[in-house]
Amino acid sequence: KLINEKYPKFLDRPRIQLLQLIRDFVNNKIKEIDKVLLNLLRQAAGGDWSQNNIRLIEFFIQIATETKDWIYSKQELIPYFVYSFLRLAKDHYTTHSRLAVIACEMCKERWLDCVVIGRDLARLIQELQPLIPEVDQLWTIILENPKVLSPNWLGLQELLFFPTQKQFLSQRLTPDMEAYLIFMMSKVKPINQKWYQNWWATKWFASDIRSRSLVSDLIRFICCCFHPTNQMLNADLVKRWTIILWLLKINTQISPSDVYSLFFDWFFFNPKAENIMLIEPAILLMVNCFRDLPEITNHLEDFLIKQYIGKSESYLSFGSCESFYRNLIKQAIHSSLKLIIEKRVITSISVLCSAPTLDLQTRNKFKQHFGSLFPTDPIVHLTPQNQIPISKPGIQQFPQVQMINRRLPEQPKPVQKLVNTIYTVPQQGSQLTSPVLSPISSPISSPLIAKLPTIISSNETEQTNIRLSSEQKQNTEKELNSPISNLSVNMADELREFINLAKQGNSKAQQHLRRLL
Repeated sequence: KLINEKYPKFLDRPRIQLLQLIRDFVNNKIKEIDKVLLNLLRQAAGGDWSQNNIRLIEFFIQIATETKDWIYSKQELIPYFVYSFLRLAKDHYTTHSRLAVIACEMCKERWLDCVVIGRDLARLIQELQPLIPEVDQLWTIILENPKVLSPNWLGLQELLFFPTQKQFLSQRLTPDMEAYLIFMMSKVKPINQKWYQNWWATKWFASDIRSRSLVSDLIRFICCCFHPTNQMLNADLVKRWTIILWLLKINTQISPSDVYSLFFDWFFFNPKAENIMLIEPAILLMVNCFRDLPEITNHLEDFLIKQYIGKSESYLSFGSCESFYRNLIKQAIHSSLKLIIEKRVITSISVLCSAPTLDLQTRNKFKQHFGSLFPTDPIVHLTPQNQIPISKPGIQQFPQVQMINRRLPEQPKPVQKLVNTIYTVPQQGSQLTSPVLSPISSPISSPLIAKLPTIISSNETEQTNIRLSSEQKQNTEKELNSPISNLSVNMADELREFINLAKQGNSKAQQHLRRLL
């Protein structure tokens, strides 16, 4: 509690005194001081170039150098030190390359204690490989002579197909960061999202442009550590993909490291052993941005295609084993998309190869490489007036994921409550939610349908409130004896066509209405 809650508020002098006290405790091997070290290690944040953070990093370098034997005696400390040191070395490799050197030494001497981290260990090593010679040497050993590290280790394939443990990813966020991030995804409604994002950016991103390197840590935490429950998915809460979208847009240009962090689990995904929530944010981000932010979808789609065909520069270079691991990545990406389609994470994946807002060449490549996954999936030609339909309910194997911020209620409302509801028309381009009646004998006679010309002809940029009179309420109650279903109505042109047919007395009006419903 002292470390997690009070340490960030300490002034410089108390901080220095506390670090000296902890160093003395470690030297004297005080019981359970290792737990204090782990909590203090979380305070050494990535993307922070402040003097206090630099002092804390130097403190841990000194601890790892002076008490190496004691750390080895505490087996649970080794993977945390290795992962944190490699991540911090990514930011401070020019001034504190000793971080990576210590981490490489621990890997070579206690490799089996380090592989429990999971596949993100390989990601960090590969990111540092071009920058630090000791890391490049370690990567070469992993690829070409893994038995040197441990006779019982099978090789890099075993590491890549082992998911990263949550505790190591959360270790790279301070307790405050983790608490506020979880709060945004579990308590905040979309209408308030922008305010909380601005507050977050002011607190952690405003001090130094270099702090944006923290984005990759946040994305990995969101994808791997926070998996919303069914109740959260059905609630009107901020979705994971919207937070990731904001993080990607923080930089003036999308960082390749951030995109790689988003898709990293796709490259080694095992559908039989891993949770689909690892890969869900990326596909929802691509599908939900194709209309308003096509440059985001184009960038992500192009990145995925290049990784699939193995013709792009990647953080992961496999040397003489390149073709073998590229085939594994290709199979994993194919399996990921196949599982997404089977579990109905999105209603239609064909928008990624048919939406006119996307780059034509990218769409054609996507259809060429992944078209076989959805041969029966109808091509949806989307216009600015159309939206992606909501995923069908009833999938029990995987918690249903909503594609838009608002999720419609699963249970019908009582008739009396429905009649007293105020129906509103949102701004243009947003979702129109209204009750739709079950079979109606005369379409134009319904008081709700009769109001449609007024709704549609009104200014779509303003909200229009419609209250039903007492006589209309009584007529509506008679028509609402059958179950009511909520439907997202977004096709104003088709509604106008139906109304024109009904006014003309055309016999096709009722048939058109039933097909529309």
